[in-house]
Formats: sequence, C-alpha cells, structure tokens
Amino acid sequence: MRKTEPWQRVALLLAIAAATLGAGISDLDREVVTLTTDADGTLRERRIWFAELDGSLFIRTTPRATWGQNVARTGDVELRAGEQTYAFAAVRVDAPADLDRIHERFREKYGRDDWWADRLRFFFGGKVTYRLEPLPEP
Repeated sequence: MRKTEPWQRVALLLAIAAATLGAGISDLDREVVTLTTDADGTLRERRIWFAELDGSLFIRTTPRATWGQNVARTGDVELRAGEQTYAFAAVRVDAPADLDRIHERFREKYGRDDWWADRLRFFFGGKVTYRLEPLPEP
C-alpha cells in the first residue's frame, strides 16, 4: 500500500472549501462529484457524500450502484470539487472497528440524513466503504 501524503488530502479539502466560497455553492462541504468509467467506456458522474477521518477521505456506495461497481472494478475514482479534479485509488475498508469509526464520522457530519440513507442502503445490498489515496498527477 502506497503512503498517502497528508498535504494531498489537505489540498482536496481546501479546494472544496475554496470552491464553496468562490462559487457560492453551499453543498460542496457536504457533497462532491465522483467521476467513474463504465465497462463500456462511458463516463459516469454522481454527486456523493464524503467524510474525513484521521487525515483520510472516505466514500460509501452500495454494491448495486453502477458508479460503485465501477470503483470496485477499476480500483480508482476521481473527485471533482469546483473546477478541480483529483484522482484517487479506492481501497476497500472491511475491518469492523474501522468501519464503525468511519460510519460514526458520517453520522456526525450528515446527522439524520445519514440515518435515512442507511435505511435505504439496506434495500440496495448494504454499503461498501472506501478510503481514498491520492494518485500522483500525470
């Protein structure tokens, strides 16, 4: 596993904050756009929630969501915050103790909305959690 530089995580969080202030879009602190590629090469965009814990970024999906299947298939995802796009390796988190802490962080950030989303995820096969590790710029 490649070591993630703290400055890369901070750069994304600062970009999200700057885009929020500059664009006047209040949801960027709550949501970010994911860019994944379907098996046929089609680009898929999806607005999702993210959380930061211990200097790492985390995203969640369901096994049935096409964008989540893309992440599982390719092992990567791009996040767009404002005009900036960042590439990440997506590392699945399966350790129960880690998942408990991550899900608690989502609950702190999104409150009752997260509680309702969990109820819906039950019908879509549960949730899959990924830790995002920044990829080097090309």
